[in-house]
Amino acid sequence: MNGILIVDKPTGISSAQTLNKIKKSIRVKKAGHTGTLDPFATGVLTVCLNEATKIIPFLNENIKEYEAVMKFGERTDTLDLTGKVTDRAKNIDISISDIISTINNYVGNIEQQPPDYSAVKINGKRLYQLARKKIKVNKPKRKIYVEKIEILDYDNPFVRILVRCSTGTYVRSLADSIGEDLKVFAHLVELRRVKSGVFDIENSYTLEDIDSGNYKIINMSEAISYVKSLKINKDNTYKIKSGINLRKGDLNSSNLTDIRRDDVIKVMYDNNLICIAKSLVSLEDLVMMDDSEEVFKILRVFN
Repeated sequence: MNGILIVDKPTGISSAQTLNKIKKSIRVKKAGHTGTLDPFATGVLTVCLNEATKIIPFLNENIKEYEAVMKFGERTDTLDLTGKVTDRAKNIDISISDIISTINNYVGNIEQQPPDYSAVKINGKRLYQLARKKIKVNKPKRKIYVEKIEILDYDNPFVRILVRCSTGTYVRSLADSIGEDLKVFAHLVELRRVKSGVFDIENSYTLEDIDSGNYKIINMSEAISYVKSLKINKDNTYKIKSGINLRKGDLNSSNLTDIRRDDVIKVMYDNNLICIAKSLVSLEDLVMMDDSEEVFKILRVFN
């Protein structure tokens, strides 16, 4: 069983625990996910099974979408509902126009500090490990991109928002910063990832679905449908399986109509993904090349 399973992670368990439940349920030896969700969070967790763990670096999940509910009036040490309240506002009488003008300041290319309670490493230690020991460290800011923040509903002290942002963005930190700017404090009480790259919550499965066998595996080639494809013959599959890079003489030039140097290519035989390779040349370079010269370097081989 090789492929991608889109899981709707439940609240109350970690991403690693979710993964272990899936491995046990469908009896796979190897599984990995492409992006951690906090235990209190729910939503899209992209799970790669067996050979599909090899395509994780090539999955396009740079942009993610979240639905989140912020609660005004309180800040917590974890920036979400699982933490201890550290600050309270005396007055949380704020208008929706105030909220809109504030969140607009966080759209675009910005810098963000990770939360104290996060898995980011500083000097080899996870921030949450240091936070539990009350150790303060300098947290360098990271560049992130927020495409949009949209208000879905406002019923003071709660506001529901949709955030479309780059990977590595902490929505908890966004909520905290927005609350700080509004001078009312804020923390997250709900966080749901509704999209991760091309993978959508509409096509996800709950743990109950998976336990009952009600799920569909996305094959590896389909999961990276946006990657350029090269068809080869059966003889070349044996070369690739032996770790031999593809040479000009191995290829049919009609398959090489849109290849540029450093392109990542999925190499196919009979609708099966054989390997992922990197182009060493551009199409115009081929004319001057000898048949013995290498054209593609193998990056991952699939069994």
